[in-house]
Amino acid sequence: MGSAPPSDDSGTRPRPPSVVGRGAPVTAEPSPSLQLHSWRRLDWRFLLPALGDGPVVLAGRPDEELRAALPLLGLPVHRVTSDQDWEAVGGTASLVVLIDPTPKDLGSATGACRPGASVYAEVRRSLCRLQGPWTLMGWRRAFAAAGLEEVSAHWHARTIDRSARIIPVEARGAMRHALAQHQGSWLRRILAATARAAVGVGLLPALIPEGSVVGRYPEVAEGAGKNLVERVLAENVDRLGLSAVGLGAALETAFLTPRFVTSRHVVVLVYAKGESRPRLVVKVPRQPDDSRGVRREADMMRRLAALLGPDRLRVPAVLGTVACDGLSLLVESAIRGAVLTPPQAHRHFRTVLAAGTSFIGALPVVRPAGENADWYGPAVERPLARLAEIAPLAGETAALCARTHELLAPLRSVPLPAVFEHGDLAFPNLYFGGRDTRLGVIDWERSTTSGVPGHDLVFFLQFVSESRWSASTWPAQVAAFRDAFVGPDAWAVPVLREHLRHRGVDPTSWGRLVVMTWARTSATLADRLVLDEDRDDLCPSAAVEAAVRLERETRLWRLAVELAERGELGDRAGSA
Repeated sequence: MGSAPPSDDSGTRPRPPSVVGRGAPVTAEPSPSLQLHSWRRLDWRFLLPALGDGPVVLAGRPDEELRAALPLLGLPVHRVTSDQDWEAVGGTASLVVLIDPTPKDLGSATGACRPGASVYAEVRRSLCRLQGPWTLMGWRRAFAAAGLEEVSAHWHARTIDRSARIIPVEARGAMRHALAQHQGSWLRRILAATARAAVGVGLLPALIPEGSVVGRYPEVAEGAGKNLVERVLAENVDRLGLSAVGLGAALETAFLTPRFVTSRHVVVLVYAKGESRPRLVVKVPRQPDDSRGVRREADMMRRLAALLGPDRLRVPAVLGTVACDGLSLLVESAIRGAVLTPPQAHRHFRTVLAAGTSFIGALPVVRPAGENADWYGPAVERPLARLAEIAPLAGETAALCARTHELLAPLRSVPLPAVFEHGDLAFPNLYFGGRDTRLGVIDWERSTTSGVPGHDLVFFLQFVSESRWSASTWPAQVAAFRDAFVGPDAWAVPVLREHLRHRGVDPTSWGRLVVMTWARTSATLADRLVLDEDRDDLCPSAAVEAAVRLERETRLWRLAVELAERGELGDRAGSA
């Protein structure tokens, strides 16, 4: 990926004007509040070894989202629509992007490339096209016939528009691993099993309806990997100690591209060639200059290892961080087993509950209560104040914060121990199964050494309850919350009370701690939705406010406050 240009005085990376031939100009650029969403449209760039310094040529039938996102790369962009446009960019491009191209577009693209340039195409199967190729694999053959080298085809599962994974079609092990994650309805399990069988006999690539093809113009630097992550790993084999995890030069990668609104990273699974179990995980920031999350996770994981010693918990080990082209990549060991899905949590309720409470109970106390008397300000007060500043919602956020502080007032002067807190113990961060019966936990970028007792457990219990209710809608999530925490038969309350006793905290305070959990979780949205966390002059935006208003965490916070105010949440004698 090309070197990042310097920032101007405003802290915003300058964008060069889009350069065009005789085609339509590419000038659209998303507002800062929408940039994280727009960067997701560019996740495919990690399939390339590097972007180069431009220009980028865009051809075919590009969607408006891509046209708006490309200027974020900080490179000149040519939008070509005619033969004259192609002639104007001949031999200059470091990257050509083709969307639903024609065979003629591919021929023109190779003419636009300079030595070492990449061509990326998004293609969809069509039997109506008068001229081929008609399939993803047909386009891969066409790339090779056009003289491009190191051609690779990728499945964007399930579709290009909504892809959650990008997997090379020749990486059969990665394909089998992805299909093994399907734990939903019986129909989905049958389809996944059928697809795995197709992988085994080499038929799945022919069945893939849409995906991407990447090729490079000849004269590529010797030893370059097929994509950014493979190149970085190849250059840091000894430094990262890859041989210790069973990796050598022959490896394969698959890309996870989460779609949820606060997702800031692409996750790359790294396999030994032919294997279906990943050996490594590499986290890559979607946005340049947004490496705080991976650096924080690396620091937290090292602290946790120092506090606990090796093998006390089933968590990744940090192999290192690598700076590359303006990004910091985090390299960790992979956890065995499968992601704990909501259907699995439902089917294995008691086993999962026991594994989760055991994991949370084993997280270390960082400071005893006697040394943590002033915990409320940094843990609750300041994060809520920042949320009210970033997403005021016409005063609604400040009012909700005030109601929260009033409910929590009896706890403010009570010293509580500072615990190591994960902050996001739910799908897809939990692993279950395999030879190790313990719960595995990944994604520690929201963790803190100044956590509040009960926070992780409340978060986890809500996930388990929603899994039991198959709660994909807000009314079902409310029902799951009530089932777990409200009324004399609330199944999660005894679990939470026992955990608080274990931490030396008054168990009758559980109701307030439920309120606090969702208030603190909602407060993290301020930094998860805003790129520059250090600026004090950030202005509210409609996009950020809309995201905060609609987020499940914020709605659970409002619900908990309302129930506590009505006396329905907590022990009447001691809590709310």
